[in-house]
Amino acid sequence: MCVCLYLQHFLPLHGQAQRGVPAVTVPSATKAESSTENAKSLQFYHEGLKKWNADDPQGAIDCYFKSIEEKPSSDAYYNIGNCYLQLGDHEAAALAWAQSIELAPDRSDARVNLGNVYAMVLKETDKALPQLAEAVRLDPEDGEIQYNYAAMLDSAGQLDKAVEHYKLAVKLGVPRAEKNLRNALARLLAEQTAKGI
Repeated sequence: MCVCLYLQHFLPLHGQAQRGVPAVTVPSATKAESSTENAKSLQFYHEGLKKWNADDPQGAIDCYFKSIEEKPSSDAYYNIGNCYLQLGDHEAAALAWAQSIELAPDRSDARVNLGNVYAMVLKETDKALPQLAEAVRLDPEDGEIQYNYAAMLDSAGQLDKAVEHYKLAVKLGVPRAEKNLRNALARLLAEQTAKGI
């Protein structure tokens, strides 16, 4: 289950176990990735993880960029985005997550983080909603993603759709979605009453 920013926080670095977050599988070299170039890329990638775990996000960024110079990877760009987020450079974080998605369009974690930074920090809801909608499409059984998308729809005034996704979040085990669902239903009922529906 992923942990998302909207009313919470961003997803963790790919490949790290820290701050109470379970580790994600670190990419390993396959037969096709056995060249020296790929070995160097993985070496720099792992050095980046060590820097991150030592609370050195700038050092981690430097290592991830060295990894990308050897062989671009979605995971390295994703982690760069999280490092930039920690440093407060939200535009750079958004660019890095966009690069991660370009290399691996099926990454729901990068889409959630990108959508959340667009909405909450850069105030670009028009760019946020498509990212979260795609994350929901990619990972419909993730209650946290459903909750984040519902909250985004709710804040955009799309109450019908927000209610639908809050219900899914509740069904998928996100208890705080229950309060949001009740509030959204009350507002939806008030709107419908005011319109005479």
